[in-house]
Amino acid sequence: MHRFLLILLFSIFSLNCFSQAETYLNADFKPTTADKARYLAITENKNNKWHRYVYNMYQKSLEMQGWYNDEACTIADSLQVWYHDNNAVKTIHYFKNGKLDGNTFQFHDNGMMEDSITYVNGYRKGISIGWDKEGNFKDSTNFDGNGNGVQVSFYNGGEGKVYSAGRWIQDTTKNGIWNYYHKNGKIMAKEMYKNGQRESCNCFTESGEAIADELCIEKEADFAGGQTAWGRFLSKNLNPNVPVLKGAPAGRYTVMSRFVVNSDGTLSDIKIITDPGFGMGAELIRILKKSPKWVPAQQFGRNLKAYRKQPLTFVVENQ
Repeated sequence: MHRFLLILLFSIFSLNCFSQAETYLNADFKPTTADKARYLAITENKNNKWHRYVYNMYQKSLEMQGWYNDEACTIADSLQVWYHDNNAVKTIHYFKNGKLDGNTFQFHDNGMMEDSITYVNGYRKGISIGWDKEGNFKDSTNFDGNGNGVQVSFYNGGEGKVYSAGRWIQDTTKNGIWNYYHKNGKIMAKEMYKNGQRESCNCFTESGEAIADELCIEKEADFAGGQTAWGRFLSKNLNPNVPVLKGAPAGRYTVMSRFVVNSDGTLSDIKIITDPGFGMGAELIRILKKSPKWVPAQQFGRNLKAYRKQPLTFVVENQ
């Protein structure tokens, strides 16, 4: 006889390293017990350096691997590789004594190159070019090796129409004026930053008319009522009996989906990235198709299309 436990996961993951040779980690990459673990980290000493593998226990896949100077894995050195949920390479980094040094490569989950950046002693240096998933030119940056740089981004589709332009300091901090453009070339928004803090923003329509300041905001796409309401919707509509009816043995199973929240709040392009089988992927697609409209993402007084991921974990236990 089986009993079922449905776990909804909304976490955005970040990696921390720990000193044990073998460590169980939860969804937030914090140490935990084996029965509550999402990841398993294995650290080995090789040639006076430490090599770490981090495995996703639910998806039975490699999350990352990399080299460190210390057993606690706090000082990255040499190669680090991270992977997408579909096991494709996500990033390739090179470090020297804890700082990025050398070429860094980023890839979309379909294998297309996303970006190529050169670092020297922890700072970006030189020109880099970015591409979208279809191989179209997306952006270009130029950094001086001391944290200062400029960036120009383009609309998707390879038409060469400028979307934004601005300056960076400390490699990742916006500074000064950032301009955003409509596809017709007119100013859509003008932001003023000081050391990463936005001090002002003025927005305009495609015809050049000013938009009220209170509408010149950015919001992520969200389910009406927030994550709590979204969790209730999934719990209410999903059928947790599906994996057992399909013959799933006892265990923990995670399905990962990706979908688009359109500018009108509808969901589309629903895809399963990781599917353990036993009908779980199809069940998640079924319920996502039933979703009511979301509150769409907003930027500079207009609704935008946004991408979202939804993991869902079933635990099937023998009793």
